[in-house]
This record gives sequence, structure tokens and C-alpha cells, in this order.
Amino acid sequence: MRKITDIVQGKRDPNSVNLYIDGEYYSNIPMDFVAEYSLFKGKELSEDNIKLLDRGRIRSKAYRFMLESLSRKLSSVKDMRDKLAEKGYPYSVIEEVVAKGEEYGYLDDEEYAKAYVQFNSKKKGVMRIKQELSARGISGDIIENLEFDDDSERENALKEARKFSKGLDINEPKDKNKLIRHMLYKGYKWDIINYSVDNIENIEE
Repeated sequence: MRKITDIVQGKRDPNSVNLYIDGEYYSNIPMDFVAEYSLFKGKELSEDNIKLLDRGRIRSKAYRFMLESLSRKLSSVKDMRDKLAEKGYPYSVIEEVVAKGEEYGYLDDEEYAKAYVQFNSKKKGVMRIKQELSARGISGDIIENLEFDDDSERENALKEARKFSKGLDINEPKDKNKLIRHMLYKGYKWDIINYSVDNIENIEE
């Protein structure tokens, strides 16, 4: 058995404590662990107790990483799993943290997909947006239920076609094919590509 010899409030983070076991510094842990694990000075800890505490510490660290990451940029559930895995967190911890993120609404694939569409629709076509969402783990049902504005996509495609075709002569088959390949890469549908190519001279400044 090992014994807790001191619990000292953290200086940098007042919501944490420094835990000492057998006279040696063990770790900085969240303050709520004190109640969750019934920690107090003089308490004896078995190896199983230590393992549970270690797991809780790792879980808490992973959860903080998730929140800090989401504060900078929205993430799909799959992308967050991948980020946590890259940090080396165990699979079971990742699943716990992701489940908690979903429960509290921090991770929401449907809302993420809607925001992704809004952010990318001016520079990418529907097909590419759907492909990228699928690669980010968004389910087919969510993707198929997304709303796209055909008129806006047509307008954005025209602008993209004009921008790319500067310096090209689209009456020349080689240049025309170059433009078409670019529009396909951007993810626009054939009817919108054809419309853009046919009307490229009619785009206003």
C-alpha cells in the first residue's frame, strides 16, 4: 500500500491540486478528483487505486485537450478521435472523452456538417464538399439531408470559372479542357460546369 502524504492547491491552476504520495510528488490533478476518488492526506492507496487514479488523470488531460482544440476549430467526431489518437491516448479513454463531448453537445456531426457547408460553399462545389464531409466521418444520412443553394452554387461557379480562366482562351480546346478539369477538381456538377463555361463572358466584375 502507498499513502497520500500531502494535497496542495495548484499555483498556476486554482482548480487543480498537487498530489504527493509517499513523500514524493505524484501529479497535478483536477480538484474534483479529490471528491471523486475520496482523496485525503493519510489515505492509503492500493495498486488498483493508483491505476484508477492514473486512468482518471489521463482521461481528464484528454478531455482538456478536446476542449482546447474545439475552442480553436470545430471538429467532427472522427477527426477528434484521430487527434486524440495522434496524442497517444488509449482507445478506451478516447471513446469516453468523445462520448462526453457528444453528450454535452461539444461534438455534433450534424452541426459540424452545416457549418462546413456554410464556410466552404463559396469556393467548392457540392460534390467536393460531400466527399470531404464523408472523409471526415460524417454519415451518409447527415450528408444527404444537407441543404444546398443551387443558385448560389451556380453564381460561385461562374466566379471561379472566370477567375481561373484569366489568361486562357476557352475557345481553344486545350484551354477549355483545362478549365473543365479545374471545375471538376473543385467539385462542381456537370450541368453547372457547362453553364459556367457557356456563360463565362457574362460574369460581371
